[in-house]
Amino acid sequence: MSEPALIRRELALKHGATIVIDPLNAPSVPAAVLAATENIGVHVAFDAAGTQAGLDGALASVRPRGTFVVVAIWSKKPTVDTNLIVSREINFTGVFLQPAIRSVSDVWGRRE
Repeated sequence: MSEPALIRRELALKHGATIVIDPLNAPSVPAAVLAATENIGVHVAFDAAGTQAGLDGALASVRPRGTFVVVAIWSKKPTVDTNLIVSREINFTGVFLQPAIRSVSDVWGRRE
């Protein structure tokens, strides 16, 4: 996990993350990820920040045939390295969470 906020990094470790990176102090998030994964990369990366640097670092950290998920709502259109996606055969998708939360409520019903 790459996260600038200390409290979120601590929570990630508490809940099972095996590596957390402070992107403000790491020289390169992708290099740190590759070092931690024996130069393979992660199976899945998420962009929840909506920043170009976050997207670039996360996408570069995905292993061949891995998955990249955008959950951030961007204020402007990002630049995406489509050649990296094609050459690594990365599954690139987006998820809008609000409808997902509503559908879970529909499945379980309201508990009062």
